[in-house]
Amino acid sequence: FYFFNEINQNFSLDKLKNYFLYSSVAVNILGLIGASTIGNFFNFFIFGQTKKGMLTLTPVAGNTWRGFSPSAELIGEFYGICLIITFYCVINFYTTSIKKDILLSFFAIGGLIVSNNIAAIISSSVIILIFFITSKKLIINKKIIASLIVLALLFSVILVDKDTYDYTSTVLVNEAILHSDLYQFE
Repeated sequence: FYFFNEINQNFSLDKLKNYFLYSSVAVNILGLIGASTIGNFFNFFIFGQTKKGMLTLTPVAGNTWRGFSPSAELIGEFYGICLIITFYCVINFYTTSIKKDILLSFFAIGGLIVSNNIAAIISSSVIILIFFITSKKLIINKKIIASLIVLALLFSVILVDKDTYDYTSTVLVNEAILHSDLYQFE
């Protein structure tokens, strides 16, 4: 009860947004530093990562680039939440510096794209689009709403590649069979 009372008294959406934005910048920079051998050493041993970081800036063997994070899915969802909170604050004017927020949100957008978390990309895009449509403080005409919907649909069609889905589902089934006891003598 004490924790929730303190949150109600001291909660600031602008501070939460700033924490998310600064964390996304830090995770991106540490991921880029970790792409070198010595940086990877520091990420793993000094910062206590559960996995060794990736040594390249490109996806390796069907995996996505996760940078400093131990999981590409987790960091994609983190970036998605960061963008949702940021755009909510910008649209409803809960922010102290719109230019800074937009500039720092490019780190979150870039991280979300390279994390290749399609579910986070689509869901955060839909939620942000809903914020734009339902905002009472912004005056948006119907042409802008239609163009945003068309842009979101085109973006989702471009991202969903049938060959990648077939490859990923085949690899997933093969890994499940490999680690099961179905074919233990072969």
